[in-house]
Amino acid sequence: MVYQQAPTDADKSNPDNEKLQGNADFKGPGANRGCTDIICALLLIACWFAMTVIGLIVTGVVENEKLPAGDPARLINGMDYNGNICGVSNVRNDMNVSIKDLSKAYYLPSGAPVCIAKCPT
Repeated sequence: MVYQQAPTDADKSNPDNEKLQGNADFKGPGANRGCTDIICALLLIACWFAMTVIGLIVTGVVENEKLPAGDPARLINGMDYNGNICGVSNVRNDMNVSIKDLSKAYYLPSGAPVCIAKCPT
């Protein structure tokens, strides 16, 4: 371990080790400060309010004919190449299996997604 040594007389007389002194009229760095972030705070609040209103409209809490309510299942479930939501849509696929029973989406090498029961290992 390295311990700090006590200052010697030579260190005390070195001009680099003297305490800094400001001018007599210097009042510190905070004397001329003011609030400069009011515009940013107002913009942040406006964006937050707008996104909250859009979120309430899209989820269907507030009705609006120009922006219909969405389907949150599209965000958390996969979707096959026909646009059917895996685990939600009540349609049958080409093998006559209900997509409602297939909760995962698997992407084929061609890039087309299909609904499957569980992820392949």
